[in-house]
Parts: sequence; C-alpha cells; structure tokens
Amino acid sequence: MFKKRYARWMYEWETRLTTRDENRVVRPLEWGFEWLEPFLRELGYKEALPGPEVAGDDAAAEAAMVRINQFLVRHGDAFFGYRKPTDFRLEERHPQLYPTNVRPETLARDATMKQAAAEGKLAKAQFLRFTSPVETPFPENDLVNARWYPAPEHKDPARPRQAIVVLPQLALHDF
Repeated sequence: MFKKRYARWMYEWETRLTTRDENRVVRPLEWGFEWLEPFLRELGYKEALPGPEVAGDDAAAEAAMVRINQFLVRHGDAFFGYRKPTDFRLEERHPQLYPTNVRPETLARDATMKQAAAEGKLAKAQFLRFTSPVETPFPENDLVNARWYPAPEHKDPARPRQAIVVLPQLALHDF
C-alpha cells in the first residue's frame, strides 16, 4: 500500500515539476550511442558498435541497443570495472546554484547567493573533486563535483566509518 501511495506521490510531484516551467523544449529520443562508442572502442569491443543503419530508424536503433546491452552483460566485468581516480582533492569555495529554469524565485535565489558570496556573507563549503575515469563528449561532465560533508568523529573508535551518498534527481518508479 505504501509503495503505491509513494509511487503516486512521486508521479504527481514529477508532473508538477515538469509542467510548471514554460520554457521546456520537446526533443526527439536520442539513443545515446555517442556516449557508448568511446567506451566500447577503448575496450576493443568494436563489434558491439551500431552501424549506420540506426540513423533515423528507431526499430534498428532499438535492436542495436538491445545487442549492446546483451554484449555488455556478457562483458560485465569490463563494463562495470573501474579505474580508481588518482586526483582526489577537497576544494573550499562558495556554493553555487546552476538554475535550469527561468522562474523568478529561482533566479532571485541565485542572485542573492552570488551577492552574499561577493560580500563575504556566504560561508564557503568543501567540495570533493576528481576526474572521472570515463570520458564523455562533454569535458565539463568529466570532472566530478560533490559537496563534502565530513562525518564527525564517533565516540567509539572501534565503530566502522560510515558514509552517505545522496544522488539528486533519482526517482524510483514502479508503475
């Protein structure tokens, strides 16, 4: 019962978010092959790459995506494997908003934060930064930027250290 109520609440909430702005643009489905291609080439899996038949043909693109997914499941160790970054660093700077809408209250909040930072009235925060081991077609996406909230020392030093990772814009739907 809770699961269905939560799903309905999430659906209604997401609908409110997607219908409140008037600057939205509907774009055709993009399959994302350009994101997979460098990865597949780097690992030497050229045989999994889609051919030119996918251009403009959604059925061919879907079939190619199914083939790629089946291939990646068979080679899951390479796909889900991970090269540990070596350039972890903590940076201290003012938090920033990156508004993607033009609602007046969001733009006003962004302006207020920028003004407070310029006047030295906004506290700096720590951010964890490192280079992603996966390159994308967009270099700005290749630098991981995460707000860092260090855990306080626990009274019991034998207790294992814990961490919480919060992923924004993650909604699980079952409907």
